[in-house]
Amino acid sequence: MSNSRRNLLAALSLAFAAALLVALFRFSGVAIADLVAALGTTPASVIAAVLALTLANQLVSVARWRVLDRFLGRSPTIVPWGVATRATLRGALAGQVLPLQFSMPLARWASVRNGQAVNATLYEQLLDLILLACAGAAAILLFAWGPGMAASLALFCAAVLVSVATMPWLLHILRAVTRTLPRSVFIERAGQALARAASLPARTLFLLGWLSALRLAMLSLRTVLVVAAFAGGIDAALVAIGYPAVGLAMGLPFLPAGMGVADWSLAALVVFAGGTATAAATAALALRALTFASLAVLVALFELAALIESDRAAGSAAPQFGRP
Repeated sequence: MSNSRRNLLAALSLAFAAALLVALFRFSGVAIADLVAALGTTPASVIAAVLALTLANQLVSVARWRVLDRFLGRSPTIVPWGVATRATLRGALAGQVLPLQFSMPLARWASVRNGQAVNATLYEQLLDLILLACAGAAAILLFAWGPGMAASLALFCAAVLVSVATMPWLLHILRAVTRTLPRSVFIERAGQALARAASLPARTLFLLGWLSALRLAMLSLRTVLVVAAFAGGIDAALVAIGYPAVGLAMGLPFLPAGMGVADWSLAALVVFAGGTATAAATAALALRALTFASLAVLVALFELAALIESDRAAGSAAPQFGRP
């Protein structure tokens, strides 16, 4: 694809996302002033929880990168925690305005200047996609079956754990499925990615799967906390079970953090859980705003800490005149 066509596609994607956000405002009757006022009344405990869960989510991503770096690396050194955390935070923040499939690999590559960072990111995103798809399928079955919310939540957690435990076999099954599909460049690349992921040691795949499940749990909890703060009286367990649909929307490759699509998905989920259209739209838009703000704060804090540490190291290495 030429650069002009790629730029046109990016512009059209952003225009589509913006149109969806405008439509959400109009459909729900929420004004920008209303959203700002609602954000201004956000409890400090919710803000602190969103900040902490956002940081924890990024640290899990860093841990997966380091695990993959250990497997993929041709040198005995592994990317340091500090470097990896700053790069991951930059990529996540840029992923709020650019597709995450582009921003995260680029941010990591710019920090360490090797292709391993790009490959590790692609592995991470592939495993996340598989887990979200399995969790989403389980959620649909539970909603259709309707065994009761407590039983649904327990069965949903069990489905996630089973997906993690069977991750090596799931990769082989998906690889076999791609071989039966019509030949195309996209199918061939998908099959190659699945084959490379399936070649990882089973112990590594299990560890990565558990980390992905932990990340899913933290993102679900963050979503439930924000929704409960802006749309009281909803069924929190239902929102938690339905979150994988929002997660899949956020992973769309042509939209920044699923902009527009993810917001509509979450708003629909909140309405399904008992919220009003206005409260649902407010909660969805507030989650996006709080996520962006928390990532911006974390990037600023970690960059400032790195700058202070660099100045301190430079000061200690400078010659100390006047001393014997």
